[in-house]
Amino acid sequence: MVVTDFLSASPNPYRVVRAPFAAHTFEAYTDVKRLFKHEKWLIFGAAVNQILYTHLRQEQPSQSSNICLSICNKNQNNPIWLNELVQKTTLNAQQWFIPQFILIRRFQSLRSKPLPKALLMLPLSVVAFLIDAFLAFQVNRELNKTGGLSTWKGSGSWGKSEHIQSP
Repeated sequence: MVVTDFLSASPNPYRVVRAPFAAHTFEAYTDVKRLFKHEKWLIFGAAVNQILYTHLRQEQPSQSSNICLSICNKNQNNPIWLNELVQKTTLNAQQWFIPQFILIRRFQSLRSKPLPKALLMLPLSVVAFLIDAFLAFQVNRELNKTGGLSTWKGSGSWGKSEHIQSP
């Protein structure tokens, strides 16, 4: 939203400025199961972002600042509107919702490396791609089968509402 001026311009990463003393703490995953669960959550999040941006572009108001107001109103009227949008869009849709960059990101990272280093890293990139593809297919299957319900409910971030029905 920030890099596109609320979806009104092409992405400009220079709109985001790093704070001089900003920090981030990362806890390393010590087992494969937790790492895969985390990767699936990231893939799910990327799919939700793509669904949200598609939806916002389709109903984009003429003034870019109205997108913020629109989201604010939706949040106040129905705190789980995004959950419902994802469920409505994906449930039984039988289509691909995972953004393309999820599957090509491991190879794109090789482009910035010198050729000898890229060739050395290629086998690792292939293995990482295969894992990404496996997890992406799992997430996409879940989106089509449950509308993302099991992912959000499993995370505890689904919210509480009587008008949401499980499939």
